[in-house]
Amino acid sequence: MADIFDEIEEELKQDRLNSLWTKYGKYLVGFAVAIVALVAGYQGYKGWQKNTIEIAADNYHQALMSDQPASRLAEVRPELSAGYQMLAGFRQAEKLASQGNMAEAEQVYLALSTDSSIDSLYQDIALLLSVMTGAQTASTGELRQRLEPLISSANVLQGLALEQAAALDIRDNDMASARARLEQIGELTEISGNLRMRAEQLLDILGQ
Repeated sequence: MADIFDEIEEELKQDRLNSLWTKYGKYLVGFAVAIVALVAGYQGYKGWQKNTIEIAADNYHQALMSDQPASRLAEVRPELSAGYQMLAGFRQAEKLASQGNMAEAEQVYLALSTDSSIDSLYQDIALLLSVMTGAQTASTGELRQRLEPLISSANVLQGLALEQAAALDIRDNDMASARARLEQIGELTEISGNLRMRAEQLLDILGQ
């Protein structure tokens, strides 16, 4: 008898499971499918992202090694991933400057300095480089105005910005202002030894 009751109880359990599966099975299947799709989609995205970066790196390096790297970098830049777009911009400006095309290099640096899609540090670096390449095309007043945000606040480029501003002062024969900026460099604590040495040497020259 016990065996019969056990069999009946087992059948009732099976009927209850069948009933539950009929009622909720489609949701469980749907949930499982969603999980699988999510995992597969994530893995696919990772693969696509890796592939995109690899393609961008390849296109960037091919442009850099071409016979006309500046123009080729400008051509492929819109097609690159964000990081390589920024890097291509800096290298494009560098190549232009090395060819003597200072005005074009300056414009590329200025565009980078206002590009909100890149980190503010790189924007500041581009701004400083636009001053270094803009000596032949922009007035000293305009160049000083670009440097002002870097000079007026503590940042890693403050010393270099002061050095460039001192050079502009010397260009305008304003030696008092140049000395003041060079002395300010000497008061900064987190600058390179080379920058400190250059500031001291220029102060000695201006003092003669």
